[in-house]
Amino acid sequence: MRPYDIIGVGIGPSNLSTAALLWPLRSSVNSIFFDDKKEFSWHPGLMFPYARLQVSILKDLVTMLDPTSAFSFLNYLKERRELYIFAARNGFNKVTRREFELYFKWVASKLENLSFNSAVDSISYKDELFTVVVNDKHYETRNIIIGAGLTSNIPSYCQPFLSSSLFHSSQFLKQYNNYNNKSVAIIGGGQSSCEILKFILSQEEKLLPSCINWIFRDHKLNILEDTPFANELFTPNYSEYVFSLEDQKRAKLIEQEKFTSDGVSESTLFEIYELLYYTKFNTKCNIRIYNDSTLTGLSKTNDTYCLSLKSSIVEDVNAEIVILGTGFHYKIPACLESLSKEYHTDNGMFQIDKTFSLKPKSDIKGNIFIHNGAKHIRGLADPNLSLIAWRSGVIINCLLGKEIYNVENEKSIINWSNP
Repeated sequence: MRPYDIIGVGIGPSNLSTAALLWPLRSSVNSIFFDDKKEFSWHPGLMFPYARLQVSILKDLVTMLDPTSAFSFLNYLKERRELYIFAARNGFNKVTRREFELYFKWVASKLENLSFNSAVDSISYKDELFTVVVNDKHYETRNIIIGAGLTSNIPSYCQPFLSSSLFHSSQFLKQYNNYNNKSVAIIGGGQSSCEILKFILSQEEKLLPSCINWIFRDHKLNILEDTPFANELFTPNYSEYVFSLEDQKRAKLIEQEKFTSDGVSESTLFEIYELLYYTKFNTKCNIRIYNDSTLTGLSKTNDTYCLSLKSSIVEDVNAEIVILGTGFHYKIPACLESLSKEYHTDNGMFQIDKTFSLKPKSDIKGNIFIHNGAKHIRGLADPNLSLIAWRSGVIINCLLGKEIYNVENEKSIINWSNP
């Protein structure tokens, strides 16, 4: 078998975008993408029935780079004969995450270079080629593209207790069962924690917990910024601006802007407040909100967890169910750990060049490109859907050594530049 031009590790939205944009080039670019999942899925543990998409539908897999692509969300609607009813209901601001997942699945069904049930065990390099071991079978390739996604943040003191009664928020719908007359603790004040609280409070009264303890670090809940000026931070021009900054200034800027990405949508906050109001005064469910509070430790006695808090209110909290809305972080995939020693890293994060390629320590031929691993270099838009098509275009242009997709000269209201 001749070597592949590129092998993708992981099939989430980012690598699905790259695969879709590579598909018209399949006669000249030999590619394959692997994932250990049985089929495409997108945050199944948080796929609430009516959870809204938080980005424009134009920020699908391909449109922002190639509006004529057959893999656009609008073409998905057209093929399903749903374009007119979508327009009739003014659906542009009403798309649910579940609907977008169905669109992703539709794209995946049309691409023949995706291989599911295929676990990438290891990646090595020799004689100017990478060897990728998948289910004990060896594949050779000139380039790699990593799209393995982010890893759940789980405090070390919680890890020994992971179970159906203590789990990360990303697993909620997989673990959820009847919480009737049970005490529940929800850790975190971000979008996922709020959607979980909303889901629990929306159940029939007979299914409500006896007590809900909502614990978050900030003094108040932070609203997601959703103005045109905030959306400027999710453009290629701004990504290039952040990339041009020196490290200290870049890190400070990213921290300042986190709620442009990590806040809670306004509609969700209104809905939760109404549910809290009704539940507090009309049911037997006791609701306690601990703001300015940080979880610092955890123990278990019989079926009850004791949560230690750093808070102005000095007290421990007991709960039978603990849901950790503690966010995500980037972690070097296990299959890449041995080879990662050949590349420059800082504090466990890869150094990444302008084309989203890892910086090697020696003269390694070919590239390892990376999706969702450049927030520390590119800013808060990196793990967001907003730039996946543009980033795929940057990678494809680098892969082929010429401009296949126009990724430059986008206009911007604000002149993002580094003097």
